[in-house]
Amino acid sequence: MNTQSLQYFVILAKWKNFTAAAEECHISQSAFSRRIKALEVELGFDLIVQNKKEFQLTPAGERLLLHAQQILQDLNRLKDTIYEETQIANKHLKITMMYAVAVTKAGALQNHISKFDNTIYPKYFVRTVYDGLEMLKKNQTDLLISYGSKHWSLSVNKNLYCFRKIGQEKIIPVCHAKYYYDLNTQSDIPIPVLAYMSNNTILSISVNRMLENRGKRNFDCIIESDFSYSLYDIIKNGHHGVCWLPQSMVKHHIEAQRILHLGEGKWDFQYDIRIYINGNNTNPIANNLFNVLTI
Repeated sequence: MNTQSLQYFVILAKWKNFTAAAEECHISQSAFSRRIKALEVELGFDLIVQNKKEFQLTPAGERLLLHAQQILQDLNRLKDTIYEETQIANKHLKITMMYAVAVTKAGALQNHISKFDNTIYPKYFVRTVYDGLEMLKKNQTDLLISYGSKHWSLSVNKNLYCFRKIGQEKIIPVCHAKYYYDLNTQSDIPIPVLAYMSNNTILSISVNRMLENRGKRNFDCIIESDFSYSLYDIIKNGHHGVCWLPQSMVKHHIEAQRILHLGEGKWDFQYDIRIYINGNNTNPIANNLFNVLTI
């Protein structure tokens, strides 16, 4: 028996619904059902009674739930204790960054940490902002660095998580220098756009919202990617179309006139760069760095 099976069972008992429990665990309902059935086979007794009208645990399921909750709580406390001891003793630090921030700010971040304390040994994780938030919630990372603004920010419980602004980043429309697109003049000819694929990332939500609000201009999506650096590579190598990218990512190419900044600033928007910490984090290195870090 593994702890993940116990975790799935506890979540199922909480929701009393396979679909909702599977969604929380980020797996399909069929895969989730197989894991619960495998747990029952391994234990040798039924854990749930389910019909169309109701969902309930068997007496054996009720007893397992109590023990499973205690086992998982004890295990998490043990992991936290070991983690705190090793992190503090070795000055190790786990920092998670969203992709665009990692590409543009990782060097500045490392320089600042080294100046703050050159005996700190950070380990970096590059994740989507939502995966990073899950890691923060589970204390799998000490700090999370992400974009944010008054119009868009991570949905976190402010009683449990703290954040502060440590920098800024402007997002600008660009194209390769051998092309030019007039964003400010109305035309029936659509402008080709290199867009962000999913609509659940910070950049995709912001860019899509801006394009929808600027109804006077027609746009045609020709390429999609989840990552700003992929779109940057495509533009840099001479592909036609407009793309919104972090200004610090393309600054040198703009200065060298290999990439053009379009729209005369009217299509730019700005993000804060924010650092997040779990209020339950007891690592003094993480807490000290949270209070002084800038990039």
